[in-house]
Amino acid sequence: MNNHPVSVLLVEDNPADALLATELLRETGVPINITTVSDGQIAISTLEKLIRYQMDFPDLILLDINLPKKNGHEVLEFIERAHLAKTYVAIYTGSSSPEDEMNAKAHGADDYIIKPIGSKEMERTIVKFRSILTAKANGAQAADQ
Repeated sequence: MNNHPVSVLLVEDNPADALLATELLRETGVPINITTVSDGQIAISTLEKLIRYQMDFPDLILLDINLPKKNGHEVLEFIERAHLAKTYVAIYTGSSSPEDEMNAKAHGADDYIIKPIGSKEMERTIVKFRSILTAKANGAQAADQ
């Protein structure tokens, strides 16, 4: 495992959900750098700047679906068009809609994680995040779990 922190772009408009996701990511024990943006338009603008200035893309994008200005599906479509193949994109949402999950995966989402409610779900989410972050820290695509 290399010593570089895994870079994470968290796209979440609800401050409480952003805080919880940050805490769950930190609980994995994997070194991370997190950038949080609060709407889909800012996420797209951030990625456009990285492309324009040829900067490194995040290793992981955690993307909510229900966002202001541009929703998560629109952000996913941008990511798909921009060919950000090295970036692992996980939808992190409260939506358990099969249509949302199918649409997300059809547009290149690598994973679909429903926001945890109870402590058991939080533990499963930490395990899932640890799997993704560890794979990214080791330079590989995260394995399905």
